[in-house]
Amino acid sequence: MKFNKIQMHIFSTGLGFIFGTLFPIVLISLDINEFGLSFTVEDITEVVLSQRVHIFGIFIFPLLFALNGFLISLNQIKKIKINENATYLSSIFNSMTEMLFVIDKDGIIKQSNNAVQSILGFNKDKLINTQITDLFDDKSLELSINFNFNTKI
Repeated sequence: MKFNKIQMHIFSTGLGFIFGTLFPIVLISLDINEFGLSFTVEDITEVVLSQRVHIFGIFIFPLLFALNGFLISLNQIKKIKINENATYLSSIFNSMTEMLFVIDKDGIIKQSNNAVQSILGFNKDKLINTQITDLFDDKSLELSINFNFNTKI
């Protein structure tokens, strides 16, 4: 089942709130057992009032856990969006009919598109970490690099 953004936020925040509510209850239950008390309203109230940390936890833990759940869902949504954008850019990159090389400042090939393989006949994965000058003569490469690096978009 796929959630939309709002459903993901509500689910994560609600789940965080539930865990945040249960956490202090578990701590209070452990104290009740430790003191040998029973689970009556009076005994629970006595334990809660004697433990300031639990009083703080009853109000703060649900909010903190809910906030954590919300932030986790925000992070997940951003990861999904990044993956969608990467897939989109990759499809553009690999559907180009012109050769495209991504090189570093030293002229080392870091990536190339599918057109490189079809035009030059080289496996594009084997070209990674190869000098671009190994593929082209210096004159044509120099013109291309100077044009592309000096062109403002």
